[in-house]
Amino acid sequence: MDKIILASIITAMAFFATACQKSNPSQQIERLEKALSTAFNAAQADSLLIFYAGAVKDNPEDHALNLVRLVKSADLQFTHKHDANAAVKLIDNALSQHGQGQNLAPGIELSAYIWNAYTRKDATTGNLSPESIVSINEILNKNLNWLDSSLIRLDRRMGSPVVTDRAAAERFLAVAESYAGFIQESNPDKFVDLLLKAGGLAKTLDQPNKALQFYQTVVDTQSKHAKAPTALFMTGFVYENDLNDLVKAKAVYEKFLREYPNDPDFADDAKMALKMLGKTPEEIIKAAGN
Repeated sequence: MDKIILASIITAMAFFATACQKSNPSQQIERLEKALSTAFNAAQADSLLIFYAGAVKDNPEDHALNLVRLVKSADLQFTHKHDANAAVKLIDNALSQHGQGQNLAPGIELSAYIWNAYTRKDATTGNLSPESIVSINEILNKNLNWLDSSLIRLDRRMGSPVVTDRAAAERFLAVAESYAGFIQESNPDKFVDLLLKAGGLAKTLDQPNKALQFYQTVVDTQSKHAKAPTALFMTGFVYENDLNDLVKAKAVYEKFLREYPNDPDFADDAKMALKMLGKTPEEIIKAAGN
């Protein structure tokens, strides 16, 4: 009898737990989101995706919340399950079915992040279908204005001047690079500003080669721009101070002085850098005193 009673109690508890889950999907979603923010777990991720889908299906008119949940589903599909096609499909569904009059910044941010991985030939997008490539390209072209909001949001998350959220900073770099690629011809000023900021952030994250890439892109594509001297000087600065490649640093500083001998911001700095290149701190102090 005791075993029968115990089995009945267990069955009742299981039924009650299932009923609570069905009646409180938001609580389950919140619990799983919190758990995954601490450490990734594949089973929990799968459960969260199911709960997201169920919540969207059960509340088809709650467009604001459905947009958020579908974008979060897409982010989970891409960043943790590495399914770029599923992610793009979810973003497209979120925007087309629930995007009217809503804040599209998170969805467009994720689209730019995926596009950056694709253009960089990252393994996470190796199986991206032609349909998905066309879809995400169209999404970005139609919604570029939302990327400004996305970058502001990421800027706040990552912290400044000290980066406290490295993941947000890494995503900022990817989104800024994608954004720049779409506006290179239509808005060269913003193109340059985006890449210069990305270069500075990459330096902060101790990614000198990535910083060089951003600066060099400005040098190569916008040589007549007013901020091209800044980009060129910074390539020399990175070679000297981050990569300790004094040969390349010297070549860049000399090129800078040939091309911009009267630059008001960096000509004197380039001259001083050449003078002090390779000297020890003691030698620099001694030279400064003379």
